[in-house]
Amino acid sequence: MSRIHRPPSRIVLLTAILVAAVALMAPGALASPPDNDLFANAQPISSLPFADSGNLAGTTTEPGEPQLCNFQAQSVWYSFTPQTTMPIRIDLVGSDFGVVANVYQSFGSGIFSLGFAGCIGSGNSMQLTANAGTTYYIQAGSVSPGQAGLQLHVAAIPPPTNDDFANAKTVGSLPFSDQADRTAATMETGEPVFPSCGQISHTIWYRYTPAADQILLGSGNASGVNSFIAVYTGDSLADLAVVGCSSERNVFSVKAGTTYYIQVGSYDGQNGTTQSFSLGLAPLPSLAVFTSPSDPSTFDTTQFSAFVFDPTASGSVKTEHWDFGDGAVADGLSVGHKFGADGTYTATLTVTMTDGRVASATTPVTVKTHDVAISKLNVPQTASIGQTKTISLTISNSRYPEQVQLTLGKSTGGGFTDVATATVDVLAGKPVDYKFNYVFTAADAAIGKVTFRVTATLVGARDALSADNSITALATRVK
Repeated sequence: MSRIHRPPSRIVLLTAILVAAVALMAPGALASPPDNDLFANAQPISSLPFADSGNLAGTTTEPGEPQLCNFQAQSVWYSFTPQTTMPIRIDLVGSDFGVVANVYQSFGSGIFSLGFAGCIGSGNSMQLTANAGTTYYIQAGSVSPGQAGLQLHVAAIPPPTNDDFANAKTVGSLPFSDQADRTAATMETGEPVFPSCGQISHTIWYRYTPAADQILLGSGNASGVNSFIAVYTGDSLADLAVVGCSSERNVFSVKAGTTYYIQVGSYDGQNGTTQSFSLGLAPLPSLAVFTSPSDPSTFDTTQFSAFVFDPTASGSVKTEHWDFGDGAVADGLSVGHKFGADGTYTATLTVTMTDGRVASATTPVTVKTHDVAISKLNVPQTASIGQTKTISLTISNSRYPEQVQLTLGKSTGGGFTDVATATVDVLAGKPVDYKFNYVFTAADAAIGKVTFRVTATLVGARDALSADNSITALATRVK
């Protein structure tokens, strides 16, 4: 709240001393308000950077003074009319708690022509793009009357150092990360804008020369807007050739010894504020491989399938190639394969992305063929009530030692009912004979016949050919 004063006369000095003495005798008395206490006398900000400070005690609010975002019990006014469009930063850093500011754009004359542009809390700041020839007003005050120290700063925001192609920031070793304020970034004359990549503005530049062929991921994130990343080769703006462009993430291949220029900006005139940018080796896709069944045999067609996750969210699968570990291969994400012999194989899936990244995943496949069969079943031709008869069977096995559960069932006209079970060990290549004893009942005689069935079930394994695991005999007549 700076004011211009003429050298005081002796009378004025005596008057000032008397006023000061009265003030000391009357605690709480307020000083006369400054000139810019009124909107009509807003203090002009003629150049940037600008700073002003003082105590708000004694300032007032006038009729019709707007109270938006932050209510102000007392206030002073400033005005700023830039000759060129520029981003500016307004802050209250260093002010007392409770000191706030509202910022307005003028759309006419007088206090009632103001349009709200933003507000600042105690000790905070705001950014604003000030248009050439437009007048902006800052209403700085405090939420409570009385003593309140004001520190107001207004400054133009400079463009980032790598705003121009010629000043592109060098990327050294990878991974690389950087952060820049892109608020005042510009588009220089001749800067490329490729329609196929989208409209890009407010750009900054980086350059990178790899020592080896690489596939890279460039990522950008800006506050409040979508980042845009374009990659070029060439030595000047006039001869740039686009390598690739994308929003937020860009995966691209580079050759050793070639310098690449990376243009980071945003779409459709958006400029954002804080821009982050990172560059590093593009991560490989993650592969998850699945097989079915989990216990394949030489009689099964094993189904292989895979899920591909690309952490860059920018590529797509170009080819999928399977090597089953037995000399056979196939292409596709989902394929079937029948192994010719038991054993443990390592199946390998290799996925190639459209951007050149290659990822592989392996899975072990254990092929083990379990197969037992009931090769013979003998039952009596006739029987009488209360008579015990033998039901004999033979189990064959040519693969591995197995534990087999035998179930004897009978049917007297409807479905089969289990009547006896037994568990036997069957060695490979050695058939096993087993016998059930069955006592015929009056219920059997009432029907006149009984049909027997024996089923063999492997314990802890799946039979590859279950069709020969059950056998049904001819009916036994019962008297």
